[in-house]
Amino acid sequence: MKKTIVGLFVMVITLISCSKDENLVQTTTSQREINSFSSQKAITITGHRGAANLAPENTISALNAGISHGVQRVEIDVHVTSDGIPIVMHDDSVDRTTNGTGLVKDLTYEYIKTLDAGSHFSEEFKGEKVPTLDEALKAVNGRATLLIEIKNDKGYYPEIEQKVVDLIHQNNALEWSIVQSFETPTLENVHNIDPTIELHKLFMAKVNFNQNEAENIDAKTENFDIMEYEYISEYSIFYLFATKNVIDSAHQEGKKVNAWTVNDSITAGILKLNGIDGLITDSPDRIK
Repeated sequence: MKKTIVGLFVMVITLISCSKDENLVQTTTSQREINSFSSQKAITITGHRGAANLAPENTISALNAGISHGVQRVEIDVHVTSDGIPIVMHDDSVDRTTNGTGLVKDLTYEYIKTLDAGSHFSEEFKGEKVPTLDEALKAVNGRATLLIEIKNDKGYYPEIEQKVVDLIHQNNALEWSIVQSFETPTLENVHNIDPTIELHKLFMAKVNFNQNEAENIDAKTENFDIMEYEYISEYSIFYLFATKNVIDSAHQEGKKVNAWTVNDSITAGILKLNGIDGLITDSPDRIK
């Protein structure tokens, strides 16, 4: 989501400005320290949108690319077509990643399956199709854990949770599927449909898990009570806000923390020193 140079610049600025109250690792951390830690703790690597820097995002080729580089998990995003088919796409429109136009909710699957989802990445992938969730599940088939992000922040898809759960069961994928979302009500809905499905929660901005500090947090920080949602097993946070304090607070409640989207080894190393449990990356060829 960030180019390497821009991401590093922003991270350095954030480390400098936030180190006092966020308990971040100092920017003087040496590469030797990073390498030493990296060899001590195994973390989970997730291919973001399959492997978005190696193949067209959210395609079968991207899923195969991520798995071929040995990731433990591959992540996809799901929307629903006008005729009720869950498809794999990040945006709520097809404009950015295909040669078509329009909101997914207004388009039929018959139209979407005619689109080219590969040429925007490179000519090598010309003719790549937008996969359905069913096709993605069949392509992964337990070779890695499939992390399914439900996209419904605008409320376009009132039955999306049931559709996702049904497809997980139809593909016998319960043991190797996880559902995640930014929207807590979406996760609640999935849990109510099937409490055996593993759930993760995403955060875009700063978050506080320590309820003892809830009264002292600033207005830009989301206060989230982990114990109110014990069925959520992991939390995935934008990498700039995956501070040691946040990670430690989650660990104290028995929860894991992942950081997205991390595409360079220095950022990965700092996060590892902070105690991160997993990294979500577009570049699984570089992040290990």
